[in-house]
Amino acid sequence: KPPADPRFDALIDEGLQALRAEWPGKGRQGVDQFREAVQLQPRNAGAWGLLALAQAAETEYGVDGALQGSQDAARKALDLDEREPHAKVAQAVVQRGVDPWHETERKLRDVLKGDPTNRWARIRLGGLLQASGYSRESSEFSESVVDADGKASRMSAGPLSRRAFRLWIDGQDDEAYRAAQYLS
Repeated sequence: KPPADPRFDALIDEGLQALRAEWPGKGRQGVDQFREAVQLQPRNAGAWGLLALAQAAETEYGVDGALQGSQDAARKALDLDEREPHAKVAQAVVQRGVDPWHETERKLRDVLKGDPTNRWARIRLGGLLQASGYSRESSEFSESVVDADGKASRMSAGPLSRRAFRLWIDGQDDEAYRAAQYLS
């Protein structure tokens, strides 16, 4: 294990905050921080996995180079550690347009077998299940993220807005309104 490096740790923390915030746009998902972190510790599989995940998030906003960057970073992370969960989530995210939904579901559930509290796999699986009509199970995954964020005092708009939307879908209009008010 590499020695403690306060600059590396600060970059990872900053990158995670940006990734949780789900701000669209080049570098705004934590890519810049994770890219700098892997320069400091090029053999750190976790940092490469987070870079892959951040770039996978940017693919949803059509950021140039994000897809290739995510694939390259995921490959590097998995070369260093074949079990690196963030890289596996990133691969599932960027392949979801090509893979059938049940294959994406399998990949995300495989991540959760090795890392049951993985926030990013839970968010993605919750969204996939909601889109597939499995609202009750989707709710369990999504709520687990909101609960974990609340315990860590790291609430972010993404999971909270998904909670409000899910409540609205379930016909719980008053609760959805209250959840949406909390966002503003």
